[in-house]
Amino acid sequence: MRKIVLFLAVLFMTVPAMAASNVTITCAQTPDTNEVVVSYASDGNLIRAFGLDVNVVGANITKVVPVDADYRIYPGQIVIVDGNVTDYNTPYAPGDLGDANVAVEMGSLYTTDPCYAGDPNAGYGMQPGLSGTLLKFYVDGSCTYAVAENPVSGGVVMEDPTEVPNVTLCSGSVTIGPTECMAGTNPDYTKWEAANKPDCWCYPRQCHGDVDDNQEYGAYWVLLLDLAEFRTYFSATGITGPPGICCDFAHDVEYGAYRVLLNDLAIFRTYFSSTSVPCCDQDGDCDETNDNYFNFWCSPPGCP
Repeated sequence: MRKIVLFLAVLFMTVPAMAASNVTITCAQTPDTNEVVVSYASDGNLIRAFGLDVNVVGANITKVVPVDADYRIYPGQIVIVDGNVTDYNTPYAPGDLGDANVAVEMGSLYTTDPCYAGDPNAGYGMQPGLSGTLLKFYVDGSCTYAVAENPVSGGVVMEDPTEVPNVTLCSGSVTIGPTECMAGTNPDYTKWEAANKPDCWCYPRQCHGDVDDNQEYGAYWVLLLDLAEFRTYFSATGITGPPGICCDFAHDVEYGAYRVLLNDLAIFRTYFSSTSVPCCDQDGDCDETNDNYFNFWCSPPGCP
């Protein structure tokens, strides 16, 4: 018996205290949409519940959608009658939707005891993982946002409620709609990217000789002002940006050094002084919403 006691004493002396879990909350906008996805990860113990604040500047929160089915308990609105859960309700505080701030409470309630397999409220087999997607929230405009712990709800609560985890939270911005004027499906996209994405390549008629997106004498998109710029940069080397790059109508480099040369000259001659210059979208009708070449048009001095 003395040997066993001694062994246990040595064991407890050599095993360090468990370090607090590191919990990371991450956020990511679904590109070009009003949706933000909130995820979680723990490198130690399981998380029992989340009490989070979502704070938005510049817009309002219109909807909160729970994603992880294992965090199905919403403590702020759960309804318990005679000891039984009768309504899990919604994962946000009443009245918060439509405002710039929302409090979200989501918790796990599960058992691994098969005796409860027939009780839908017991959460049999619904043990959450160490990581996953917790929820999505939606905003009604471009904005910035930050996710914080809600101190009233306890913030991030671990399976052992006495554990105080190290919590890393997230923030970011939402830009609704495409941020690039040229669509990735445009055949010239890689050339545009290599040219440092000049705004002027998204002028509606630039690919047909319009250097400045300016209509002269009320009818001519390719005329004297364009001619002056084109003459300046024709056969010049070292063109890396506007306004010279705007004269590269063919979107190519000729003879390894010339952005504005013979191919561009051929285009310019075709449309110079013409009253009918098509746009650069797929069907040439200047309505970029009906094809997949441009997300939006630009105008000088740059994209909106």
